[in-house]
Amino acid sequence: MVPAPVEAIWDNYRHQESVDCLIAVRDDDGAVLGTVTGVDHKVLFCDPENGSSLWTLAVDPAAPLPGVGAALPHALSAIYRARNRAYMDLSVAHDNTAAIALYEKLGVTRVPVMAVKRENAITEPLFTHPPETVDDLNPYARIIANEALRRGLWVEVLDAESGEMRLSHGGRSVVTREALSECTSAVAMSRCDDKRLTRRIVSESGIIVPDGRLATFDDADHEFLAEVGDVVVKPTRGEQGNGMANRATASRWGSMATRNSTRRWPGPASSTPRSSSSSAPKATT
Repeated sequence: MVPAPVEAIWDNYRHQESVDCLIAVRDDDGAVLGTVTGVDHKVLFCDPENGSSLWTLAVDPAAPLPGVGAALPHALSAIYRARNRAYMDLSVAHDNTAAIALYEKLGVTRVPVMAVKRENAITEPLFTHPPETVDDLNPYARIIANEALRRGLWVEVLDAESGEMRLSHGGRSVVTREALSECTSAVAMSRCDDKRLTRRIVSESGIIVPDGRLATFDDADHEFLAEVGDVVVKPTRGEQGNGMANRATASRWGSMATRNSTRRWPGPASSTPRSSSSSAPKATT
């Protein structure tokens, strides 16, 4: 609820004939259970449509009596019906499911109109894009974000589409893009960007990598394919599976390798054989 100046609200209730306020109180001790405010359009601006509005409805969440939230709008609508008002309208934020359910239960129907709202604490989400969250990140960035959260770091998503976020702990923060960060050197970036370099460095480190070769678009490609079976074709530069083709066979090898090497990514295509369940575990790059 947006807090309003008490003086202005009290002045409306006491001196504005167009404003109607009802208060529900408990009989035994006079405790306030809820309140509803309505506006008579005919009195306020000589509405040619002879309408009225339910302006605000508030109920104490700890109210011991059920049905207060339904009784107040009913009572207000009875007042305007007695004045022969043609209708009583109201507006609800599209994501306020509890209020929508209540008003539909009371018989309120939706109408196709455009409402111009003044920006405030309630309507602000209608004026601004909702903040991006970890759930909006791609799978690679989400792995980093989830691990950072597990370790107690603060994660602020800067650009979900590109995987950019800020990780903070104490007085230190680092901007990252997936597994890369402000601390990543240009040399490290180039090694990650080119699968040929990545493959060589990983292999030299003693990690087993699957057999593979750089596509040369000649008989050697078909000889390799005949030796290893079906393969995965991927561009030497690219990420997140872009340009990758699974289970390439001899009849499709040439066209896929050519397409993957010329569309969107510079450099030729590389290939690695698909591992089967009966083969020894191998790390892929």
